[in-house]
Formats: sequence, C-alpha cells, structure tokens
Amino acid sequence: MRAMPAIAAAVAVVITSLGAAPAQPAKKALRPGRGKHVPIVVSWSGKVKLSQRSDAPEGGCVADREGWEKLWKAWRPGEALPSVDFDEAIVLVTVGDDPNSVGAVPTVDERGDLRVMTRSTAMYFKSPKTCSYQFALIMRSSFKAYGDVKGTKKVGGKGG
Repeated sequence: MRAMPAIAAAVAVVITSLGAAPAQPAKKALRPGRGKHVPIVVSWSGKVKLSQRSDAPEGGCVADREGWEKLWKAWRPGEALPSVDFDEAIVLVTVGDDPNSVGAVPTVDERGDLRVMTRSTAMYFKSPKTCSYQFALIMRSSFKAYGDVKGTKKVGGKGG
C-alpha cells in the first residue's frame, strides 16, 4: 500500500516532463448581481436634510450639466460646482435613509450594461433628520447603457 504515493508522484513527474501543463481552473462566469468593477474617478459625499432626498435624480444618476448644477447647488450650497464633461462621464447619485455612510458599487455585466449596488454602514438611528449621499463620477467608456443613459463602451464589436 505504501507504493501508491510513490507511483502517483512518478506519474506526475513524467506528465510534467512531457510538457503537459497542469489543469487550469475554469474561468468563472459572471454571477448574477456581480460583474466587472467600474472605477470611480472622483466622488463627493455629505449629509442633507431627510426632506431633500426627493431632490435626488430619478434613475440614480446625473447625465447633463443642468441636472448636475441644480443638484450640487441644492445639496452643497456655497461650494464651487466641479466641472464635469458629460460627453465623457456621468455622476451616480446614491442616497441613504439616515446618516449611515453610503456609496455606489458600480459594475458592468457581460452585455456591458451598468449595474449599481449601494453599500452602507449599519448603525441604528432613531428618528433621523439627515441622510448621507455620495456623488460618484464614472466614465461613459466603462459601460454600454444604464437605463436610458448611453455609455460609449463597445461590447462584442458593437458600438454603445
């Protein structure tokens, strides 16, 4: 019975010496809800009154200067408006229900469509008066589409 490990080791040496590569694990397919990470170029975060949540853009992003200026002035009054080239980028808007910190986790699926999950801290707040938000700038070249918003990513040889 002791000869079995020695035989297995000898077979492994012979196979390796014949140039056979060890088996590689299969490439993992994207799992539902998971995808390729999309980098956030720059982000801004803060807190606003809970009543201001309704100022957040429907669809979770700002894709033009007019919407960006309106939201920035409402949530960051008195601060200079950062310049964003909306031909090249969009700003994701993530808003919480309370002062817990929030942030966007953008990914693209196998079709190149943008998916955004929200991460948050989880402290209990009784009757919160404020909520946290994050503005996260991402490049349109990193995705094909996000709802009605078009990106510029090419997937499978087709334009976005």
